[in-house]
Parts: sequence; structure tokens; C-alpha cells
Amino acid sequence: NKQRELERQKKQQELEEKKKQRELERQQRKLERQQKEAARKAQLEKEKQAREARQAELNKQRELERQKKQQELEEKKKQRELENQQRELERQQKEAARKAQLEKEKQAREARQAELNKQRELERQKRQQELEEKKKQRELERQQRELERQQKKAARKAQLEKEKQAREAERAELKKQRELERQKKQQELEEKKKQRELENQQRELERQQKKAARKAQLEKEKQAREARQAELNKQRELERQKKQQELEEKKKQRELERQQRELERQQKDAEKMTIKETISTKNPRTKASILYKEGLRLYKEKKYDEAYENFKKVREIVPGYAKSSYYYYSTEYLMNVQKNTKGQ
Repeated sequence: NKQRELERQKKQQELEEKKKQRELERQQRKLERQQKEAARKAQLEKEKQAREARQAELNKQRELERQKKQQELEEKKKQRELENQQRELERQQKEAARKAQLEKEKQAREARQAELNKQRELERQKRQQELEEKKKQRELERQQRELERQQKKAARKAQLEKEKQAREAERAELKKQRELERQKKQQELEEKKKQRELENQQRELERQQKKAARKAQLEKEKQAREARQAELNKQRELERQKKQQELEEKKKQRELERQQRELERQQKDAEKMTIKETISTKNPRTKASILYKEGLRLYKEKKYDEAYENFKKVREIVPGYAKSSYYYYSTEYLMNVQKNTKGQ
């Protein structure tokens, strides 16, 4: 009995030592876990700062690109304004040149009209002189004929009558000829006036055509800008629709993944039920083996809660089985890490 008591005390001491050793190992693992957790937090903080720095740099680059695009738009706007001012200046110069040309033509027409009036006045005076001379000549002839008539009144009465009719016919012919010349000159003046009006109409038509062409050019430019804007809006709408479709596809894909995970979960639940039914009919080591393999599978799938329960059961059934203790503490540590990560 004394020997048995000594052996029991010895075993008790060994158990106490093992318990202390396990406690030390647990504390050491806890310390290592805390150190790893601190290192991981520091690494996460560094990564967060790096992401923030990259985001700030990216925002800065985007702002610079936006400012650059804004400057390009301002330069294009100024260039269009300069082009419009230049076109307006060219139009004003053309208008001034056209007015000067019209003024010169008007002065030339007035000079030609004055010259023509002067020529007409000279011709009228010349005709007046010719008429005076003819009148004097006719007076002399009349006096001479009067003398001859007095001498030969009876004989030449018929002759004088004939000459009188001839003179009247001549005067009528002369009057008709002058009237024709006057009408001809009047027609020439009308034709010149019509020609000047046609020239003015033609210049006005050319000016209107140029104005219409300029207006059409501006309208085309406006339509081109509107077409470019519409194309840009269309591209943006297509991009938005494409992003919407991608989001819909991602949503569908997540839904399919969720359904697949649900199906896998149901399959695993069925497997677990099968395993539980199998465990209920096997010896302890077989149960431990099945639970150990199931825990390894869950551990690889990063389902640490379920794996922890399996390894705990293995340690309860067969203490020290394979690497169950290692995976037990490892899953416990990883569970704590996941909880801390979710909390952050």
C-alpha cells in the first residue's frame, strides 16, 4: 500500500508537472498569438496607410487630369471665340471694301452722267444753232421767194404750195427723227439703269449667298458639335449599361455561388449525419479517426469553428491522437483571429 501510495503521489506529481507544462505551453502560445496579432495589426495598418497614400495619389492624378481637360476646353473655347472675331473682322473688312467699291462706282456713274449731260447739252446747242441757221436761211429763201412770188405770183403759187408742203414734211421728218433719237437715248438710259440695278441685285445676291453659306457653315459646326455630344452621351450610356450588366452578372454569379455553397452545406450536413451514424457504431479510435479526418477537411476549408469542435471531440475520445492537439490550438488561435478581423 505504501508503495502504491508513493506511485500514486509520483503519478500525481507527474500529472501536476504535465499540467504546469501544458499551462506554460498554453501561455507561451497565447503570447506568441498576441505577438502575431500585434504584428498582423501593424502590417494591416501599414497596408491601410499604403492604400490611403495610393488613393490620395490617384485622386491627385484624377484632379490634375480634370484640370488639364478643363484647360483644354477653355483653350478651345477661346480659340473658337478668336475665330469668330476674326471672321467678323473679315466680314466687316469685306463690307467696308464693298461699300468703298460701291461708292467708287457711284462716283464713276455720276461722272459719266455729268459727261453725258454735258454732251447732250452741246448737241442740243449745236442743233439749236443749226435750227437758227436753217431758220435764217429759210427766212432769206422766203424773202427771196416772196420777191420771186411777187414777180411770179400767179405762176409759182402752186410751186410755193408744193415747197410749203415739202418743208412741212421735212419738219415733220426732222421732228420724228429727233423724237426717235430722244427715245433711243431714253432707252439707253433705261438699259443702263436696269443694268446698274441688275449689278446691285447681283451683288446683293452674292452677299446673301455668302451670308447663307456662312450661316450654313456655322449650322454645320453646331450640328457637328451636337453630334459629337450625342455620340459622347451615347458612349456614356453604353458604358453605364455595360456596368449595369456587369453588376447584374456579378449579382447573378454571387447568387449562384450562394446557392452552390448552400448545396455544399446541405451535402456536408448529410455527410455529417452519415458520419454521426457511423460514429455511433464504431470503437473509440475509429470514431477519433473519422472525426480527425473531418476536422482536417474543415480546417483546409477554413471552417475553423466546426474543425475546432471535431478536434475537441477527438481529444476527449482519444487524448493525444495524431496531431489533434496541434490542430486544436491552431484552430482556436485562427478562430480568435477571425473574430478580431470581423470586429475591425
